[in-house]
Amino acid sequence: MTTHNTKQQAHTQKIIYPGTFDPVTNGHISMIQRASRMFPHIVIAIADNHKKVPLFSLAERQQLAEAATAEFRHQCRIEVEVFSGLLGDFLQRHDCYVLLRGLRTAQDFDYEIQMSHINHKLNHAIETVCLMAREPHTSISSSWVKELAKLGAELHHFVPDVVAQAMRTKLAKSEDKVRWK
Repeated sequence: MTTHNTKQQAHTQKIIYPGTFDPVTNGHISMIQRASRMFPHIVIAIADNHKKVPLFSLAERQQLAEAATAEFRHQCRIEVEVFSGLLGDFLQRHDCYVLLRGLRTAQDFDYEIQMSHINHKLNHAIETVCLMAREPHTSISSSWVKELAKLGAELHHFVPDVVAQAMRTKLAKSEDKVRWK
């Protein structure tokens, strides 16, 4: 008879997907859908990153991520939470030490390997699972999407419809009036 470490099993049943998600893109959604086939529980951890000037508030980003993932929540348990401070502290609160990260380019790989090493130095239990972005999502970034939105570009190739509508509404209210297609 094989015995299993139930604490380790609990850790591998859940994965944390951290990011600023400002806004959540089709690339993020693709990562979540693909991870849902490997992990029955995904926590989307929306970070309060003081180095970035967000378009959406934390609460808005949480609402948009919940709406964007609603159609496939039957595939696995998906939670959306916001956090500030160290990611390691968030992981500890969830008793989960497995991170999901997406890789689009070699630059992403360089960044993620550095972050993986730092996280591991802070807590040896932290592991990072990287998924390669699939076409057509390799060129999508939240920064590019915001820039395209400000210039009035069509957004349906880059973000879920609910996010595109929220971006239109948010930017229409701003001082920079833009033309929408």
